[in-house]
Amino acid sequence: MTEPQPIMAMPARLALKILSDDDVARVHAAALERLGAEGGAADEAPRQAPDTVVLGGRVGAHDAVLGTGHSQLGTGGPAARVRPREGGDPRLATAADLDEACRLADALPEVAVVFGPPLRAAG
Repeated sequence: MTEPQPIMAMPARLALKILSDDDVARVHAAALERLGAEGGAADEAPRQAPDTVVLGGRVGAHDAVLGTGHSQLGTGGPAARVRPREGGDPRLATAADLDEACRLADALPEVAVVFGPPLRAAG
């Protein structure tokens, strides 16, 4: 087994702003109106949430910090089907595919989080 390498943290430098501040305020007000009495709790919840969330790694140095000002790369969402490296048509993902994805992610210091394919129990 290889020695764990530190994850390369990347400063968040880019932002994509799809809605203007006015648009956000309008959507927020409409959502609170539709929620009625529940709107107050929904409006308060984000203020009570922490600024960051830590996804604990197997090694403490590999913890992934998520939140404002932190960017982490992941392997992507779960894939029920995969395309074999050797070519061919997509097929259902297997435990071996997850193993290969994990080994690849471990070798890439830029990857902080692994999201594996959904697997079905054997049998």
